Amino acid sequence: MAGPVAVCERDECKDDAVCTQAGQRCVDRDVGALSLNDWGCECVAPAVTTKAGAMGPAECSNKGECAFSPIGDVCAARGQVCRDPTPDPTAGVSGDWLCECIAPAQGASSVASPAACVLDECRTDCATCEKGVCVAAEQECVDEDQHYLPPGLSSWQCRCLAPRVGTAAQKPAACTVDECELHGSTCAAAGQDCVDGDHRTLGDWTCQCHSPWDGVGKQAPASMCTHDECESFGAVCPDGQDCADGSHEDAGDWACVCKNDAAVNATGAPALCEVDECADACATCAGSTCDDAGQTCTDMDTKAASLRDWVCACPPPTSAVPAVTSAQHCFYDECDDDAVCGAAGQECVDGNWNVNGDWACRCRHPETGNATGAAAACALDECETLGKTTCEAAGQTCEDADAAQSNDWVCRCPSPSVNFGITAPAATCALDECQAVPAPPCVAAGQLCVDPAPSPTSTDDWWCQCPLDATREFGAVAACPVDECAEHAAVCTAHGQLCTDTNRSPGALGDWACECVSGVGSQVAAPAACTYPADDECSEPSIRNVCTDAGSQYCIDPVPGVDGNWECHCLTLNAGVAGLMAPAACVLNECVAVCPTCARRANDAANVCAAAGQTCRDPNVDSTGDWVCACASVGDMEGATAPTGPADCSFDECTVPANAAVCATVGQACVDASESTRNDWRCTCVAPMTGFAVASSASCATDECLLDVAKATCGDAGQRCIDASKATSDDWQCVCHYPAVGQAVQQPAACTYPATDECGDAGNRAVCAAAGQICHDDSAEVGNWHCTCTAPTFTTATHPRAAAECGVDECVGNTVCSAGGQVCRDNDTTVEGDWMCRCVAPEEGDAVAGALAECAVPVDCAVLAESECLAHTDICAWNNGTGCAFGAAVLGGDDDGGCWWCWILVLLLVLCCCCCIVAVLFLMRVRKAAGETEDSKWTAHFEYEAGKEMDEKERSEFSRSCLSEGPPDSAAPSLAASLLFDYEHEEREALSEL
Repeated sequence: MAGPVAVCERDECKDDAVCTQAGQRCVDRDVGALSLNDWGCECVAPAVTTKAGAMGPAECSNKGECAFSPIGDVCAARGQVCRDPTPDPTAGVSGDWLCECIAPAQGASSVASPAACVLDECRTDCATCEKGVCVAAEQECVDEDQHYLPPGLSSWQCRCLAPRVGTAAQKPAACTVDECELHGSTCAAAGQDCVDGDHRTLGDWTCQCHSPWDGVGKQAPASMCTHDECESFGAVCPDGQDCADGSHEDAGDWACVCKNDAAVNATGAPALCEVDECADACATCAGSTCDDAGQTCTDMDTKAASLRDWVCACPPPTSAVPAVTSAQHCFYDECDDDAVCGAAGQECVDGNWNVNGDWACRCRHPETGNATGAAAACALDECETLGKTTCEAAGQTCEDADAAQSNDWVCRCPSPSVNFGITAPAATCALDECQAVPAPPCVAAGQLCVDPAPSPTSTDDWWCQCPLDATREFGAVAACPVDECAEHAAVCTAHGQLCTDTNRSPGALGDWACECVSGVGSQVAAPAACTYPADDECSEPSIRNVCTDAGSQYCIDPVPGVDGNWECHCLTLNAGVAGLMAPAACVLNECVAVCPTCARRANDAANVCAAAGQTCRDPNVDSTGDWVCACASVGDMEGATAPTGPADCSFDECTVPANAAVCATVGQACVDASESTRNDWRCTCVAPMTGFAVASSASCATDECLLDVAKATCGDAGQRCIDASKATSDDWQCVCHYPAVGQAVQQPAACTYPATDECGDAGNRAVCAAAGQICHDDSAEVGNWHCTCTAPTFTTATHPRAAAECGVDECVGNTVCSAGGQVCRDNDTTVEGDWMCRCVAPEEGDAVAGALAECAVPVDCAVLAESECLAHTDICAWNNGTGCAFGAAVLGGDDDGGCWWCWILVLLLVLCCCCCIVAVLFLMRVRKAAGETEDSKWTAHFEYEAGKEMDEKERSEFSRSCLSEGPPDSAAPSLAASLLFDYEHEEREALSEL
């Protein structure tokens, strides 16, 4: 019996000598007896096998990380050598490779980046270096470009040593010397210029006098500089004068000399040979002495030697002995011959008796106005009679914009503060320095201007604030940080990396960087090349792309070395659930996150809404671009909102119930002067009371001119009413309109008109009075008088010799709306009866012209229970599945009880319509089958109703007349004719269509 088969082996490395001699180890891949010549050599650590040896030594490398092309190329591309201090891969050290300079270049090595190498060819021995050429020529060597690669090679130069100058590339320079650099101070000390004629020759420098002076000194200052100044300044002396230079060695001693009198001269200027003391300017001249007195100046002798001989002479008709060097005292008052001012009831004034034609007429108090040479146009400035004392007591100024209107003076806050009070001091004066003129520079710089205390007592406290964060600067433009990641973040997030900007100074731009999250690495202004451990699954690009392609996600391997456990995570400031070997489910709150579309544009910045003092809301974190800025709520009122930016928070503060109630409780009207300004609403007294107060009820006083008796008494007479003291009674007056003069207490005044005023004609005044208006004549031109409107109306257009077109704000004095707790608005002041009341929030309702609006608090169906919902079926509908909703579907619903009965109702209506149509057609056919003609039937009906007979022609004519002319006086013929025509027409149409 045969025994078991033997297993034969042969290890060809057993007798190895080749690998051992090469310092390597021998490896036999297959020791089977039949597998021969398959042995080889492998490198021994720390060397790395780059090519295994077949029956011979292997190719080894001790370069470590430098053996990898992407790393080694970094150094090689810059002419440097790569070195790995720990090339043994078993050491577990990576990223410590260095780039080192290659001699003769020198410089410090840098880890994982190129070295800072330089080559100073003046101090190094190399093929392109200087090698003592400059030193041998007693010159210095300079290498200004020490780059160790072309074109930095062969850049050394020889430079001459001071004081000589000159350079040459790669050879000795040709040197020259400017001796004035050595001796120039000698000439400068003497106020002269140094000149070196030939830089190649020594000892030839000289000192020369400044042009135009003449003089030269060799190697020393010139002993004397001379110049005839008349050569330079002779043109200054005019005709009739000569130029004389007393000494050519002295400066500034030239003079102009009069030819006709050599004793008269002037140094450095034209001589004064003749002087007209009335026309010239001099110490002894008359100047404006005579002119100011309205007199004539005469110089008796204009020779320069004859001074102080001018005289002033009085103008005619006055006369006086001329006075030398002074004005005359000429006595003549032109008002002695006044025939104009007195006739107009005005005062004549002659301001200067020495001047003719300067007399003037001046209005008598309390009216103001004056005119030179004619009667004045007088106006009543109510500030003089009424408002000045009231306003000044409050530290305010009085203004009367229209002297032709009464009770329109105001107290205005002192500039630059704002606010005013009509016929009373302003309650509060406000000063918002951000609204001042000129405005602070904040807005022009794209920043917010903030005045924390807008009051005249708090000034210089404004600041500029950056629009995206809280950075501020008091009294100046703020230095706002610039986070470049707001613009460039997408570059990094697209690669699953974070954008960082460590220096956000406005002057530090271009320094943002992308940083790896799970890997290692960063890169300025570009995506980083991230380095991962060898057993990290995220090092595989195809795996990383699963996360980065999902947008704003990165790959992370929580346990490197274990396959199938990599995850996608949301980047910072995104929330969501990580995905195992799949994209994460991320959400983005645009009010919190930092991104180009978010409300926040920088990591340390407030969102856009907060910078505007508003609230940011992101209603859907699963979508982008839907965030809003919301204004602050006022009471129970929700603030306005705006998408992706600050909202317009302006609104009528009188629509706030609490504000409106303050005024309505005391029977006053609420008025919001500016909807863009907060806390400026005011309570205004209702006529005949006057007064207002900001943000509180007003203290009202009675203006008697607003009473019917006063308005009728003065208005019917075409005069204006003035109540000078609203604190006392029965003191109102009727005052004539300018230019008429006159006033009377509680009765029409007796008015006196100028002779040229066409309103002095009672017929002209009657035209205006009939329209409740006032007559005005603006000039002496004939036929140009016109009428103007009176308060509370205002003039919108005037017409010569006719009544004016007037407008009126019907809400002034209207108590209907305020009594009902609503706000009055007059949309068109030229239309009568179009005023309307508006509801005050939270009530809503349609406005009605001339009456209170129908207001009610709107019903929010979404918050109603079933019983409440069913009580508002006019606007709400109940659904068992979704609850109560506004405007729920009428023709549908869900399986739990939608509007199924609505469909049944529609079907029943359709069936009824079909039955009606069939019935009509059936009756028509029955009647024809029975031989009844509809013509005879309707004709008989018509004859019965009308009480007379008509033949076919008459009936046809009557039918046409009914259609063309409308119904006749009798209702019965109209009904018969229309029925006749309608039946015949519809029957033909229906049969033809069917």
